[in-house]
Amino acid sequence: MVPAPVAFRETMASAKNLDWLHNVPEHFKYPRFLWGTGWSSKNGADLRAERQNGWTKPWPPASVMLYRMVKDKRPNVDILSTVLADWVENHDASVTGALAQELWESGGFLIPSLCPRLVHAGASINCKLWKYEQTALQIAASFGEHDLVRRLLDLGADPKSRSGDGYIALHWLFLHQNPIADDNRAFHFRRREGYRVPRYERCRISASVKALTQDADNAESLVNITNAQGKTALMLAVQTGPTSVKALLEEGAKVDCRDAKGRTALMHFLSVAQMVDLCQSYGLFIELELTAWRSTTRGKPSLGIGHNIPQT
Repeated sequence: MVPAPVAFRETMASAKNLDWLHNVPEHFKYPRFLWGTGWSSKNGADLRAERQNGWTKPWPPASVMLYRMVKDKRPNVDILSTVLADWVENHDASVTGALAQELWESGGFLIPSLCPRLVHAGASINCKLWKYEQTALQIAASFGEHDLVRRLLDLGADPKSRSGDGYIALHWLFLHQNPIADDNRAFHFRRREGYRVPRYERCRISASVKALTQDADNAESLVNITNAQGKTALMLAVQTGPTSVKALLEEGAKVDCRDAKGRTALMHFLSVAQMVDLCQSYGLFIELELTAWRSTTRGKPSLGIGHNIPQT
């Protein structure tokens, strides 16, 4: 039997383009997911309906296949990425850049060992991708890929570039996307959907926050930049847990900034304060002597924002 990497290299030697990459088999695009009991989370009718509706996710099917290889820690992923990079680089210089860009836009940047070689081959590291017009850095941040965030920054990714809705990479760090989850939603707040930050990941979050708040072009911090709705990273982070909040405060996040609706970060926190495991975040605000009675532009006090918090 020919080893998979050898067979893949031989197959790629005869490939003229990347059309094969976009022809993702349906069992990769519409997989069955199993609960702990072993029962499928989708029945045959659900899968048939999903296939009839076509691909509706905000990322291309090829990116899901490539990302699954990375997350499943397939032993040959680095070898396969080497084969892909060699195939791109072995083409004529007039088409190498276009092939590298096509592979990049298909999700090739999600493979850490392939990412730098695609950039060196001519892929645009700051190009806008997919439905939300995100850069690779913003996608890596929203996927929670901290090592990839660091690698992209080292390669020259722009942390202050904005996606289609005005978010920078620091904002996307607190919005969780997972293309291989059994979930039709595009993205959600990590903690609101039941996501708990593992203890080993907390220091990595702090490192990513620090890296993404630094603008390489000047000494100005990006920590207080707002999105199209006037929200800062701190307003998004209060819904994910105390680790993110503390990291942003240490980088100089302002607690009294207001969004387009006149709400401060504390008000955003109180809107989800029924989750008792976020009490540590509230303590961080109190230590900064942030008044809890600050009102929105409509005159509603901060403590009135929380659904389960009685007004005094």
